[in-house]
Amino acid sequence: MKAICIEQVGEAPELFLRDIPEPEPGPTDLLVKVRGAALNFADLYRFVSHYGHDTGADHAVAGLEMAGEVIGMGAQVRGFSVGDRVMAMAAKTYAEECLVDYRLVMRVPENLSWEEAAATPVALMTAHNALITNGRLSKGDVVLIEATTSGIGQASAQIAQAFGACHVFGTSGSPEKLVQMDKMGVTRGINTREEDFVAVVQDETDGHGADVTIAQIGGETAGKLINSAAIKGRIINVGRLGKWTGEIDLNEHSAKRIQMIGVTFRTRDVKEHSAVASAAEKDMYPLLASAAYTTRVDRVFPLADADAAQQYMKQNKHFGKIVLTP
Repeated sequence: MKAICIEQVGEAPELFLRDIPEPEPGPTDLLVKVRGAALNFADLYRFVSHYGHDTGADHAVAGLEMAGEVIGMGAQVRGFSVGDRVMAMAAKTYAEECLVDYRLVMRVPENLSWEEAAATPVALMTAHNALITNGRLSKGDVVLIEATTSGIGQASAQIAQAFGACHVFGTSGSPEKLVQMDKMGVTRGINTREEDFVAVVQDETDGHGADVTIAQIGGETAGKLINSAAIKGRIINVGRLGKWTGEIDLNEHSAKRIQMIGVTFRTRDVKEHSAVASAAEKDMYPLLASAAYTTRVDRVFPLADADAAQQYMKQNKHFGKIVLTP
């Protein structure tokens, strides 16, 4: 089969289209014919070991997210049949076929295109786990989403709206993207190049602040997130687009009784990952099937053009996900 492999050229990891053997499913694996593989910023690091890759394998296939049809399965798989439409965060997805543990997949509603389905699972699961499971979002809460025009930001805004947030603040330094977020659940966009998001959130909530914050920037804004948070606010550390370290006022953190919670898939085992996928599917499948939740696809590239797709992602001009089609 065709696959995009990461190979070291000098000191730089490069992408190459290779013919490699088809994968053989283990006892709990689904063998999936990949119909679409979405790009994620983690792909740009081109780490062979990222998200469970076997560093001793003959071929280091890139990719972390996909959608496709089940074409085979291991002996211990339950609840799936050949032909089922599935989507998942999985390893080695830049390929015509891939394997994924059946406990980690979500079913794809019929109304989703393959490209939309491929672009859905990572952002959907991450945002749902951050807002609902860890953020304990309740009806009437105030939500602040950093980098709201990102894939996770778009997912978070829609989930916050669907679960009854009374205010959904979203920050971005791209005003041309920010203006489109009112269609995806943001009630007040904040252009961080011109406005102080702490002042906006505090002023427009009469000093209440944000009950749940989706933090994606990092050290540069860590202290300000404490300033903008409500008493007993929950700050969910989802990503670090900027610095990995920062300074916060521990006195204000203590006085407000703020909870700062880190989330990642990198240290989750199969059981934990499965719980995240199941919870997201239970709550979000009806919204996906009714188009109350949508995934925006910015651009589609052929699998062979994976390097060009990653170069396009590096430009940060996209609004929505970038997808490869085998």
